[in-house]
Order: sequence, then structure tokens, then C-alpha cells
Amino acid sequence: MSMDPELWLQQCRIYQNKDKEAITLPYADEDDFYKTLDRYIFEGYKLKINFLNTKLAKGSGLFERIFSCLNGQTLIDDHKNIYDNLHNILAFNSPEDFVEALRQYSEANNKIYRSYLFNYQKDADGKPILALEP
Repeated sequence: MSMDPELWLQQCRIYQNKDKEAITLPYADEDDFYKTLDRYIFEGYKLKINFLNTKLAKGSGLFERIFSCLNGQTLIDDHKNIYDNLHNILAFNSPEDFVEALRQYSEANNKIYRSYLFNYQKDADGKPILALEP
């Protein structure tokens, strides 16, 4: 079984960048944000996404990318806890609305995200961020 050359290259870059600090990106539900995010993921960087002006809403391309992460399925399994911790960056009225929106992404499979884990954290000011780390 041979490895996808694109994924092999990504693994090499993850190794090269393993000791570097995480890059912080401000979330925006726009093509430029997703192009930048995908490029940094392919390059093997650790990332932190903060939510300064925009909330995650139904249809956000970020959900597809998170679901493609190694632990992406935990979004549905742990939706109540995630909603409770991230409710101020989510544009949903309840945990049920949140999980209903997530179900459409349960089959997401963006291969460059498979080597990454997502988690939610708080920044120095106590504001929630999403972290993506290989």
C-alpha cells in the first residue's frame, strides 16, 4: 500500500514545523480565510482560530474541515459540552440546533486534515479559540 504523495509531503512538513509556535488566524467565513487555512494545514503548521467579529453558523466551511480531523466525529458525540464551552462563538440557539447543523458534515473527508486534531481552548483573555494541531 503506497502513501498519497501529497500526504507524505504534508507529514514531512509537519515534522519540520513541529517545534514552531501556532499561527493565529481570525475566523472569517470567506474564501480567502479557507485558502489560507488549507495552505497552513498542508504546510504542517499548528493553528489557532479566534473569533473576533464572526460567529460559526450553519453552512460554515470550517465544520467540514473540523469533521475531517482525526477526532472530528467527537463534534457530534460531545456536542453539548462543546456548545456549552463555545456558545458565544456559535450562531445557534441551542445544543440541539448545533448538532442538527453538524450532522450534514458527518461524512466530511478532507484528506489534508486527517493528520490533525482539533480542540477548543481559551486565549489569554479567556475568549474561546479553536486549535488545530498535528
